[in-house]
Amino acid sequence: MTDAATPGRAPGKMSFRKTKAPKMAPDCARRQGEITRLAFLLLGREKAIAFLNTEHLGLGARPLDLATASAAGQASVEAELGQVSCR
Repeated sequence: MTDAATPGRAPGKMSFRKTKAPKMAPDCARRQGEITRLAFLLLGREKAIAFLNTEHLGLGARPLDLATASAAGQASVEAELGQVSCR
């Protein structure tokens, strides 16, 4: 039996759009996940989202971009998170 909306596909099967955008490297994805979890833990959801996605003058970039790009960037964002969470 097939789904009337999508002939040839079994009901309940999900289809995913293929994109030509390059995948994030595993180490970048790991750093992004780690910094996001830490920010949520220290700041709470709303403040963490704002912190990670807003240009930070002291860091010279968006914290999420900086932490994702390199281990040194992740360390500097972690240090800033420590400062922000103590204020």
